[in-house]
Amino acid sequence: TCNLVTNVGCATGLGCITFATGKACIKVGLGGAGVLCTSSEDCTSTTVCVNDASGKKTCAQKCNTASGLPKCGVGKACQSLSTGNPPKTAPDDLGGCL
Repeated sequence: TCNLVTNVGCATGLGCITFATGKACIKVGLGGAGVLCTSSEDCTSTTVCVNDASGKKTCAQKCNTASGLPKCGVGKACQSLSTGNPPKTAPDDLGGCL
């Protein structure tokens, strides 16, 4: 198992991402915060692919919604990446700096 926010449990060069069936460490991409993506596999281990305010999929810095760490940059806030209806909290309190 690995932690989606901290990547603890993954070797260097791998990032923890979630799938419908669980979590896994995979080779990560080069997309840093703000870079367009199609999935989290396109992003670095410290970023996650999310829909931004304009509806585009971009890599956003990972954060923990419970602790707010790591801190988001100026003008950004750690927002939940809840899914479903009713919304469920993402595993490991994964959030994105948006």
